[in-house]
Amino acid sequence: MEKRSLRGGLTAFAGSELSFVGISEPFTVAAGDEAPHDLTVLISKATYDRAMLKSVIEIAALLTLLVFFAVGCCLFYTRRYLRPILEDIDHVTVAGGEKGKPIFEELLPISEKMRSHEEAVTVLKAERQDAQDRAEQLLGEKLGLEEQVEGMQGQLDDSLAEIRRLAHLGKKELKPADYDKFLKGYAKLSTKELEICEALVSGLSTRQCAEQIGCASSTVDTYRKRVYEKTGIHKVRQLQLCVALMRMEQQDAEAQKES
Repeated sequence: MEKRSLRGGLTAFAGSELSFVGISEPFTVAAGDEAPHDLTVLISKATYDRAMLKSVIEIAALLTLLVFFAVGCCLFYTRRYLRPILEDIDHVTVAGGEKGKPIFEELLPISEKMRSHEEAVTVLKAERQDAQDRAEQLLGEKLGLEEQVEGMQGQLDDSLAEIRRLAHLGKKELKPADYDKFLKGYAKLSTKELEICEALVSGLSTRQCAEQIGCASSTVDTYRKRVYEKTGIHKVRQLQLCVALMRMEQQDAEAQKES
């Protein structure tokens, strides 16, 4: 008998008249056997061929059903989804004209909103640029103010130095009685008289005082006479010395309080 292997561990046995298909497995009947025995299960070759043919037919039928099912699904989804999409594409193409772009009517509100948003973004960018320009301008103004403050600080330092110099001279040139009379009279000056006094101490002329205060020169002369009468001073030089000495004493007093 001729033997040949088949798939799945099967073996075909072909004889002169009959053919079989089966499977063989070695086994041991009892302990101490010198060689294992073979257990073989056989079916006729004709029965095996009929079983294989039946399996092939069943598989073919199943594949045919799957093909019909797939074709049916394709037709269904084509009619349900693809055809409306193609019709919509034709619609928007026709609405756009032969040479125009497709028009999606449903998207027009969204397009208008997007256009509005783009305009708002453009406006915000312009406002941001204006804000940046304004910030740069303010920075330049800040630097200019800092330079002015430094200049004013220098002028203030120069003024303080001048006050101390005049105060030092005032201690030498002024009599204590005249200085006490000045202090009493200075405390009685009105607001306008104090303004004229400050202008005279600054070295301004009568015309310059009138321009600064915004009055006539005759008015300045009148207030100046009142300042001289109340303080007992008759010269601008003496008035400058008294004011400088008074301010230096005030600064010294404030410095002592702080310390």
